[in-house]
Amino acid sequence: MNLLTEFLAFFAWLSRHPKRALEYKGFWVYLLYQNNQSAVRDAAGDWHWPVWFEVDNPGLKAFLNLEDRRQIAYYRGRLIRDGRIDYRKTGGGYQYALKPFDHKTVQTAIRLEDHTSLSVWTTAGDKAARPVKDHNPCGFWIPPALSEEERRALALKYPDDVQRFWAEQALREQKAREEEEKWAY
Repeated sequence: MNLLTEFLAFFAWLSRHPKRALEYKGFWVYLLYQNNQSAVRDAAGDWHWPVWFEVDNPGLKAFLNLEDRRQIAYYRGRLIRDGRIDYRKTGGGYQYALKPFDHKTVQTAIRLEDHTSLSVWTTAGDKAARPVKDHNPCGFWIPPALSEEERRALALKYPDDVQRFWAEQALREQKAREEEEKWAY
């Protein structure tokens, strides 16, 4: 999943579904953040967001500044009814699954470095990473994806994950500016 795409899509969705409490909005934002923090790497080194991820209720209550667990259940129930999340109890915790706004985001299984498999979100199809205005659920510009060749070159130049991430973002923005210069206004 793409953090920015989902975040902006959520607020576009809220504009069409007004009168949601601040706690409702905060709940979803907290889940988006936690899902992003739960990202895992596949054997090729690519990052993926797991479909199901753990959330600790005390952290959620503190973030939302709520005292009563029934308030958590209330807002969770509203998000479930609105089709924004799924929820399940596990042995000793709670797991959530966000429902992506980007309709090209689908579930797939990846093999992790420890040889276990995990369901994660990914973009469907070969051409799905290319921003196509007709299929963009929110109508905003998404910078073009990098080719495998560009990604390999950056991986060689920037072995540090954080430096490589920012280099990839800079290259995507550069490609977007170059593409925009070709547009006829």
